[in-house]
Amino acid sequence: MVSIIIPVYNTRLDDLQRCIASVLAQSVDDLEILIIENGSREDCARAVDEVAASDERIKVFHRQNEGVSVARNFGTEQAAGDYVLYVDADDLLEKTAVEDGLRAAEAIGCDVVIGKIDKTAVLLDTPVNTKPNGGYTLLDTREKRDAFRAHIFTKADPAYRFEDGTLFNGEGCWAHLIKRETALKLKFPEGVAVGEDTIWALDMIDKGISICLSDKLWYYYIQNDYSVLSKYNPHIVEQLTQPVERLSPVYLNAEAPIYCAYMRWILSKLKQISYRYFLAAENTASNREKRREFKNMISASPWKETLRGRSCLSLKVRLRLFLYRHYLMLTVFRFKK
Repeated sequence: MVSIIIPVYNTRLDDLQRCIASVLAQSVDDLEILIIENGSREDCARAVDEVAASDERIKVFHRQNEGVSVARNFGTEQAAGDYVLYVDADDLLEKTAVEDGLRAAEAIGCDVVIGKIDKTAVLLDTPVNTKPNGGYTLLDTREKRDAFRAHIFTKADPAYRFEDGTLFNGEGCWAHLIKRETALKLKFPEGVAVGEDTIWALDMIDKGISICLSDKLWYYYIQNDYSVLSKYNPHIVEQLTQPVERLSPVYLNAEAPIYCAYMRWILSKLKQISYRYFLAAENTASNREKRREFKNMISASPWKETLRGRSCLSLKVRLRLFLYRHYLMLTVFRFKK
């Protein structure tokens, strides 16, 4: 049996219904669906119970909001399946995702099978993937695992990102079918609001867990307009500083290819901070106040140490780090807008 764990926090009802429909439409029936309702508004919590009444395989747990990591860890502990699979409440599963994952896990004997994802706009109907399987790849060498580790940061390795727009999404737990005993060892870091899945994915590689990649699309990652990183977020500085505090002590001293990939990830997070807080229209502070706050952030740990840079970085990356260190990047972004 496979336990599908779905944290819910103020998800739109139509998005939740589409998500659950795609899970219930799986080509295998031996499932349990654990919905962890995470302290949502009353109308959302009530809607979760209404959706759950549609199928006896759905179980709902109402809890206070302690973050998505706590919700996923709790769901894993409650799971009765041989395998677990994490799904966000506004995303969609392809119909044969679970079947394909089970086939790979049993044929190859790996602990984790990862399928492809497709980032897309909201879909009105549950999609059906007719592409045949292209086989499976085991990350069975240090070189393959290091390449995948770098891909977690960049999501740009051509071996893991494809011309049709699909990719293996290393920076996340989506499209991962995991043996339950393995999932219990891979705890999501509690107290980290954003980037918790990046830490989790890197931990998976650090622990030497056997990983297999399936050449089949499993998962539709819906880019909606109400996620934490798609709108103004007054807490984003604190939220994105947390994973940097955890990762920088390791990756600032990593071998050059992985270090360079990590620094590209750092730049992407700084850009998110810039646009979702400092340059957002909702932030009514004066430019002077924004510059002072930005300077305070960049001058403090862990950003201060992270932005020093090493000579192995490309000229473009070193230039961007220079602009951040000298508090000029906000001006550049403001000019581009």
